[in-house]
This record gives sequence, structure tokens and C-alpha cells, in this order.
Amino acid sequence: MNMRPLPVFFLFFAYSASCTLHASMRIPQGFEELARGQTVLTDVYLYGQPLGVFQTHVDLENIQFLQPDAVASAINKIYPDNPDLNAMLHKELKKSFNRNSKLSCSSSGDTPGCDFLKTDTADIIYDENNARTILFISNHYLPEKKQKNIYYVSSVESRNAFIHQQNINFVTDRHYQSASVQGNGSLGITDNGYLNVDWNWQGQRSGKESTHDTAINNAYFRQDFLKRFYVQAGVMDSQDILVTAVGISTLASYRWGKMRGIRVGSTLAWVNMDNVSSGTPVNIFLSREARVDAYRDRQLLASFYLKSGPQELDTRSSRWAATH
Repeated sequence: MNMRPLPVFFLFFAYSASCTLHASMRIPQGFEELARGQTVLTDVYLYGQPLGVFQTHVDLENIQFLQPDAVASAINKIYPDNPDLNAMLHKELKKSFNRNSKLSCSSSGDTPGCDFLKTDTADIIYDENNARTILFISNHYLPEKKQKNIYYVSSVESRNAFIHQQNINFVTDRHYQSASVQGNGSLGITDNGYLNVDWNWQGQRSGKESTHDTAINNAYFRQDFLKRFYVQAGVMDSQDILVTAVGISTLASYRWGKMRGIRVGSTLAWVNMDNVSSGTPVNIFLSREARVDAYRDRQLLASFYLKSGPQELDTRSSRWAATH
């Protein structure tokens, strides 16, 4: 059996593969400098926010920051007091990144999803047509949005004061006159406590006969605790027992007269309903300013004009689908 042609075949195959690989990596004459790469100044953006102009080394396939510490410092100014983010940036920004230029909107013809890249740490898109670098960071390293305070907060400039309002009505003709005055006043005593007086006066006159009546509906002192509970002492009627200042809704079927004594209960007077009535948040990332339409099924609920970067939509009681 003759086995000599086999080594010759393998030798020829290896030589052909070497020639093919060499041909694919051949750089046209005059473009050697581009293949070796060059140092350029690029604008660096993080979710639409400009970080500044930094030196970068760019070649045909990769890009590397020559000032990684300066880039990390610019990001830390946006997200301060984040040691995990700071450690990740100083590690990742020193390496070379793929250019990912095909993902830029200027290169892809503004296709949906352009100028965006999902990453577990940090990554970039190099927009060679505009000489800018778009930087992306994993959600894991971005700070969570602070929970809104559901309670109103008194201003530091606020002072205790006396507030009074009144309503005056007067009716008359040749034989009859009638007048009524209603008033309500409050005087601040402590940061969360006040005196309240609610009164009215009515008078009528017909010929030589006249009558008048004065009534005090409320005269009490109220003190709130922890913005959730209150103690009220004095003369009280049931006029405001069902409002949010008291927070009682289960006593609607009861008839209450005027009370003298102490009343203790819970209150919703301090609750900011705009911060309480929020639905499941929808987080979206916008690589540029865009209009976001919110739909429920096929019904358009609202449109938002949002800036670039991470944004949060409040779904309230609606079921939304966001498109831009």
C-alpha cells in the first residue's frame, strides 16, 4: 500500500490556509497607520449625559481610554458615594473595548434599538461618524431610586400664625332684615399642634321684634404625633370626623352630636396622596431625547417627552406598553 501522497496533501492544505489567512489580514498600502491605531479626542457620553472630552486609542477593531481614571471620576460625580461602582470602573475602563460601531444610530440608519447596549459591567459604542463614545453601565451598579416620602414636610421657614376666615350674608327689605356671620379660626401653638374655633352668629329683625343666636360648634386643641395619630380635647362636633384630617370612614352610619372631652385617633392629614397613589414602576433607558407613548392594549393613554438616560414611568392603575 502506498501512503506517500497523504503528507503531501496535508502540507498543501496547511500552506493554502496560511496563504488565505495572510491575505485576509493584508492591509492596503497607505492604510498601515489606521491599522496600528491612532490617538484621538472623543466626546464621552453616559446615557445622554456628557462626561467630557478624553483621549482614546482607536484602531480598526478596538478602542481604549487613555485616561480611565479621569473618565471614572466624571462618572462618580454623577453617582457619588458608590464604592462598588467606583471599583468596577477603575477595573473595566482600563481594558480595550470592541468598537461596536454598527450599533450606533449614525451607522445603522436610526434602526430601533440603536445607540444602546446591555452589559453586565461596562461597555461602549464608538460612533465614528460623530467622534463620540457612548458609555453604558450595568443596572446593578446604578443607585436605586430613593423612595418618596409619603408625608408632607413643614418648611424650615414656617412659623406659627393665626388664620381666620369668615362669611357674611345680609338680606333686607322694607319690613325684614336678616344677617348671618360664620367664622373659623386656627392659631398655631406647637410644630404639630393648634387651637381651633368654629362659630356662627345669626340675627333677624321684623318691625320692632328682633332675635339673634350665637353658637360655637368647635373649640378645641389638637396635637398630632408621628404624622399618623392625633389627640384632640375640647368642644367638638361631627362635622370633620369623616375627613382625611381625622381618617375615620367607618362611622358614617352613626349620628354624633356635640362632644365635650378628648378624642384620640389616626389621621391622613399629613399624607401626600400624589406620592402614595403610585403603581408598579416601568424603567426604561433612552439613548437620546424621545417621545414615549403609553398604551393599554390599543388605547393610547398618554405621551411623554423624556430626556436621554434612565427614566421611570409610573403605571398607576393602568397597564402600559412603552414604545418610542
